[in-house]
Amino acid sequence: MPDSDLYRQIMDYTSGRVSLFDLQDWITSRQEQWASLPTSDPAARATGSIMLAVYELDAGDRDEESVREIASEALKELKRAQRV
Repeated sequence: MPDSDLYRQIMDYTSGRVSLFDLQDWITSRQEQWASLPTSDPAARATGSIMLAVYELDAGDRDEESVREIASEALKELKRAQRV
């Protein structure tokens, strides 16, 4: 899965073009691809941090604005890795 697709999906969420549900659905539908990456991979870290934030949101431990901030940080990490 090209990281540019991941970058685009996260960007669409942070800019409000897609819902958090849509982003979560997109990530989980590709779970096997993310799971096959080393944990040090920027895409694995990005998807992992976003999904953890979603679980915390569902548990009532964070709000969606903080999920959006985590997604924005994931975008920055992907860009720093120059893989988009």
